[in-house]
Amino acid sequence: MVAVTVTSPAVRSGSVMSGPDVMPGPDPMPGADGERARFDRPEFDVAAAYDAQGRVLLGFAINAVRDRGLGEDCVQEVFLRAWKARARFDPARASERTWLFAIARNVIADALAARGRRSAAARTPSTISPRLMMIPSNDSA
Repeated sequence: MVAVTVTSPAVRSGSVMSGPDVMPGPDPMPGADGERARFDRPEFDVAAAYDAQGRVLLGFAINAVRDRGLGEDCVQEVFLRAWKARARFDPARASERTWLFAIARNVIADALAARGRRSAAARTPSTISPRLMMIPSNDSA
């Protein structure tokens, strides 16, 4: 873990931190001279990505899972995973849209597999015989 000292804005000019409650981003790699090197690529902005891609991802997810509620859950999971992996986003390898759709394909596959497991469990016949479930009557009529 990296210790972060928050100082006055004049000292930290150019910083993206706005207060002591903001968690620091990924730790930059140390440079050859022992000082920390800055990333050469821009940070992934989740809010901007959601504004730009959220609607098309929702349509993609709903079409794939055929359930709006599950589709919304999938899109939420896509952006959660993207936020957690934001340090690995590299625009030189793929566009933001392509990267998000790759994450979405994995999330949707996971959701469909989970739904299949739940459906299979619901279809599994009971191990109790129907004859054993009958309660004998005390009436001999």
